[in-house]
Amino acid sequence: MKYPSGIYVLELQLSRKIHLKAGALQRRILLPGRYFYVGRAMRGLAARLNRHRVRVKSSPRWHIDYLRSRTRFVAVHVRLTNDSSLECETAGGLLADSGRIPIPRFGASDCKCPAHLIYFPR
Repeated sequence: MKYPSGIYVLELQLSRKIHLKAGALQRRILLPGRYFYVGRAMRGLAARLNRHRVRVKSSPRWHIDYLRSRTRFVAVHVRLTNDSSLECETAGGLLADSGRIPIPRFGASDCKCPAHLIYFPR
C-alpha cells in the first residue's frame, strides 16, 4: 500500500512570550504571534499530521514538538506531492512574505534553509 506524501504548513498561535529550548538549538525568546512551521512527510502524512495536532508532552522527537507543546493549533495547510524540494520553497516563500526567523535552523536540520519556522507578529 502506498502512503500519501506531502508538504504541510502548521499554523500555530503563541499568546505570550516564552523561552524555548528545542533539542540542540540555542534557547530563544519567542514573542506572541503566529508561527508557521513547514514540514514534509514522504510517507505516512496522515499520521504525521495527527501527531502535530495534539500537544506532545513527553519525549519530543522533532524541533516542532518542543514548540507545539506551548502553542495553540490554528490550522494545517497540506499539498500532496512527492517533490520534497517544495518544503524549502514553501519556507522561503513565507520568509519572502515579510516573515521572520525566530530560531535559526529550526526544522531545517536536513537542508540548507535558514529555518522552517517562520514568525509573523500579531
